[in-house]
Amino acid sequence: MPRHHATPSGNVPFTAAEEAEWEAREVAYQAALPAKQKAALVKTYMDAVQLHLDTAAQVKSYDNIISACSYAAIANPYQVEGQSFLVWRGAVWAYCYAELAKVDANTRSLPTIPQLIAELPLRV
Repeated sequence: MPRHHATPSGNVPFTAAEEAEWEAREVAYQAALPAKQKAALVKTYMDAVQLHLDTAAQVKSYDNIISACSYAAIANPYQVEGQSFLVWRGAVWAYCYAELAKVDANTRSLPTIPQLIAELPLRV
């Protein structure tokens, strides 16, 4: 069905160039939609993993994982624990990104968030 412009004097059919531009924009919109949905889904997983890290640090009375890791660099009573959190945080994100890359490559099905959290490395 041909597209038309609505004008005060009635509907005017699209030119061939306008029709082609409309089609190109529609294709671009349809292609962008899955990318936006994927980005939102990835953000949901990242937020859940971040919450997991922050909660583990809060159990040990730190504000969040960043606060716990901040004790790793210099000698202080919490340095060893801070180093443990720092190493663990790196291992968790490495695992998370690797598993989501497998999903993206279709070599793994998308786990639920609780499944992914259960698979994450433990802090030692």
